[in-house]
Amino acid sequence: MFISMNSLHESDERRLGLRSSTWQHLRFPFSIFLAPVFLFAASEARTLHLVPILAVFTLLHFGVYPASNGYNSFYDQDEGPIGGVAQPKKPQPELLWVSNFLDGISILGLTAVNRGAGIIALIYTLASRAYSHPRVRIKGRPILGLLWVSLFQGAGVYWIVWLGIGSSLSGLQFDAPPLAPLLVSSLLLMGSYPLTQIYQHEEDARRGDLTFSRSLGVRGTFLFSSILSLIALSALSFHLFQTSLNPIGQPLILLLCMSPSLVFFGSWVYRVETQPSPKAPTHSDTMRMNILGSTGLSLFFLIRMFLL
Repeated sequence: MFISMNSLHESDERRLGLRSSTWQHLRFPFSIFLAPVFLFAASEARTLHLVPILAVFTLLHFGVYPASNGYNSFYDQDEGPIGGVAQPKKPQPELLWVSNFLDGISILGLTAVNRGAGIIALIYTLASRAYSHPRVRIKGRPILGLLWVSLFQGAGVYWIVWLGIGSSLSGLQFDAPPLAPLLVSSLLLMGSYPLTQIYQHEEDARRGDLTFSRSLGVRGTFLFSSILSLIALSALSFHLFQTSLNPIGQPLILLLCMSPSLVFFGSWVYRVETQPSPKAPTHSDTMRMNILGSTGLSLFFLIRMFLL
C-alpha cells in the first residue's frame, strides 16, 4: 500500500539543507550497483594511478550516476517503485537543480583528471538527459532505448574510466580503448537492463512509455535477458581467454562469482512462470537480482585486479 503523495510532501523534511525526497531520488546506494563497468575497466588497465582511480570512481558513482537518477526521476514523476526505492516521494524542483549541479561538478572534475574523459562524460550526460526529457524521451522508444543505455552506460562509461584511471592529472589524451571490452561492457548492460524495467509495465503504460521490456512482456523479457546475458558472459570469457595469463582459471572464477545470481534468476523465472494465476515480477525480486548480479561481477573484477 503506497503512502499518499500529499503525506509524503508534508513530511519532506530537510537534511543537510536538501529535502529528503531529493536525497531519496538521487539514489546514492543504487549507484554503487553500477560499479562493474568501472571495475572491468580498472582490471584491464596496465597502470593504475591512485589519485585518478579514486577521483574517477567518486565522480562517477557519487556525481554522474546520482545526477542521472535524479534527472530521470524528476521527469518520470514515478508513483510506484523505482530502482532502489520501494515508496518514492514526489520529486520537487530542487531535485532538478541538484542534478544539474552534480553533473556540472562531475564533468569539471573528470576534465581535470583527463580532458578526454571529461568530453565523454559530457556526451554521456547529454545522452542521459535525452533518455528522460519529455521532448526527446528515448526511454519511450523500445529498441533505441535499449541500444542507448547499453552504448552509453556500457561502452561510454568504460571509455571514461579507461582514459581517466590510466592518466596522470595533466593527461590530455583522447585515444580509444580496444573494441572487445567496449563491446563486452555494452552486452553486459544489454542483458541486464530489461530486467530493471520488468516490474514497471503498468506504470510505463500509464505514462505512455513503450519500454523494451514492456514491448516484450514478462516472459519475453526473461527470455531476452537470458540469451543476452549468456552471450555477454561468453564474450567476457572469450576476452579473458585471449588476454589473460590464466586463460582457463579466470572464466571458471567468473562462473563461480556469478553462480548465486544465475541460481536466483532461474528460481525467479520458475516462481513467476509456474504460479496458478499470472503475477507480475516484483520490485524486491528485481532488486535482489540486481544486487546479486552486480556483486558477482564486481567481486570477479576485484579478484582479477588484485589477485590474478
